[in-house]
Amino acid sequence: MPIERPSDREYICFFCFEGKTKDEHDRCPCCGKMIDISPYLENKTIEGYTLQNFVGRGYYGFTFRAENRIGKPFALKLVPSRLYEKHDKSFAEEIVKYQKLGVHQNIAELIDADLTKVDVDGVEIEFYWLIMEWIEGVSLTKYLSKGKVSPNEINGVIIDIAAGLERFESENLWHNDLNSDNIMLKPLSEDEKRTRLSGSPYICKIVDIGSAIFRQAPQFDRLSDLKFLGIHINDLIKVARTSTLNLIRGDEYFLDSLDRLISRLLDEDNERGFKSARQVSIEVSELYNQQQLREEGEVTLTDPFAYLNANDFPSDAYINYLFSGSFPWISDILTSEAQGTLVTGPRGSGKTMILRSIRLKTRLSAYKPNEEISDIRDRVSSEPQLAFYVSARIEIGNHCSLSKLPKWTESERFVVYYFLLLYTVEILDTFCYGVAKKVFDFDAIAESRFCGFLGDALGLENTTTFTNTLREVKVTQYAIERDSLNSLPGSVLLDSTFFSNLSDNIRFLDPLFATKGITFLLDDFS
Repeated sequence: MPIERPSDREYICFFCFEGKTKDEHDRCPCCGKMIDISPYLENKTIEGYTLQNFVGRGYYGFTFRAENRIGKPFALKLVPSRLYEKHDKSFAEEIVKYQKLGVHQNIAELIDADLTKVDVDGVEIEFYWLIMEWIEGVSLTKYLSKGKVSPNEINGVIIDIAAGLERFESENLWHNDLNSDNIMLKPLSEDEKRTRLSGSPYICKIVDIGSAIFRQAPQFDRLSDLKFLGIHINDLIKVARTSTLNLIRGDEYFLDSLDRLISRLLDEDNERGFKSARQVSIEVSELYNQQQLREEGEVTLTDPFAYLNANDFPSDAYINYLFSGSFPWISDILTSEAQGTLVTGPRGSGKTMILRSIRLKTRLSAYKPNEEISDIRDRVSSEPQLAFYVSARIEIGNHCSLSKLPKWTESERFVVYYFLLLYTVEILDTFCYGVAKKVFDFDAIAESRFCGFLGDALGLENTTTFTNTLREVKVTQYAIERDSLNSLPGSVLLDSTFFSNLSDNIRFLDPLFATKGITFLLDDFS
């Protein structure tokens, strides 16, 4: 299906509303007036906003950079009311859609809107006007044209667009025109970068909600939002692969994995595709995190006090490296008797460091620079236990306001279920990590059996592989965090039998685990 690119767009004459052309700089074939009326409007003041720079136009209207009386910039969009009537569009319904979307960091905010009349070259035209936040950045179209995109930036663009589309989906809406001109990239300040989950130097914002429709409405020949997203990802990958950036092995893995994701986004069979933007976001985040498994790089830790908190380490390999030579007592804490142990001490005394150092995922990281995979497997084989680590401070604190806990925390059953999901994420993520590093090579039957147990115990569907199960668990976890899970599955195990059965199923996965103790570590819970 062809995509509507800027060069394919048709422009209508705002004087007679009859003449059309592919070139906005042409004269109207009907009335002879200029199709581009922006020069007539520059420096005019509309409802207290002074039009400065013309930004661009589409079929329905055009956008200016405008300033209010104190010089603050805004995006002001003008749409002839007669054009709305011609196509049976409702401006009031459009405003309702903006109101439903509300304020979201990845959607341009509507600030004000109304109806006005403007003199254009001696002709009075009635316009609807909308005041939007001004985004000091570039469109995705121009961003792609620069010819240089890093995998890190690609990850940020996808996560941001998907987050914006989640809001549309939650309000039962399609954007319905998610072309690359309607996605803006704003460079971040250094302070803003530090608060971002992705390391991208940009934040993306979806603009121009005028074409939004309710999800039940027919889309005719328009691409769906997720198919548009698939095409944008494909364009980003093309630029990344043809740019002058040196791609490391992990980058290539990420781009190759996105190729497979694109095919699902563009698949005409909805059963094989993605059901929601949230699913896309989760899967892309997993792929991006897994790229680091391919290329950890050399650990250079000259100062053991370079990081104030264990959770600030770039990777678990740093913890292993720190403990390998300087702390010979590491063998004393790697015993099966660690189960049931309470580690206490003042803040900063090293409790988190100890817990993270004995978790299985940390032990799978390099013990020393350039450690061979065979050495890692031998080392894990010789250790008497497997430990899995969950930090309540990170997992709960990052998703909940300390001043007002979400509704789900009022239910003991929901809290217990949430922590079971957290441990399940840690376990599955660890196994995926071990497989990616070729430390583990699980039998497909054992993997299916293990995931089947998790599906039954946690009330999940589509749990045939580690990656599918991990995705299902994260979707469920997200639903709890947003208070959108109304009830728990009836079959879920909410007592100690979950952990005992879980331990037994882990031992069946690989002979490497058969005789080991299984420890579940919890950090900072009060």
